[in-house]
Amino acid sequence: MNTHENFPQATLYVSSRYIYFRLDSVPPKLFYRYLHFVRRRFPYMHWNKGIGMWQLTICDLQPLYELCRLLFGVNNVRFQSQQYRNRPRIVQLGLFDSKED
Repeated sequence: MNTHENFPQATLYVSSRYIYFRLDSVPPKLFYRYLHFVRRRFPYMHWNKGIGMWQLTICDLQPLYELCRLLFGVNNVRFQSQQYRNRPRIVQLGLFDSKED
């Protein structure tokens, strides 16, 4: 069980060319404050409808990560893996396959 689900957090996803992020578990009254703060630092970011996350270039990984750590704390910034985004069922089953049987 994830103990951070009720706390505001940032989810980051890294591809070969882009860094994507979204704000999770942020109360509605604070959502636009956080978003405004991030937009002031990265005015060129845009919403990627296909994956439902904000998109920046890969060069922005470190400054975005540092900003998210500042806003949410080190324990409330998480990275989302490509394999879990696209095929969670196959990957999940693979975790429990035992080849030593």
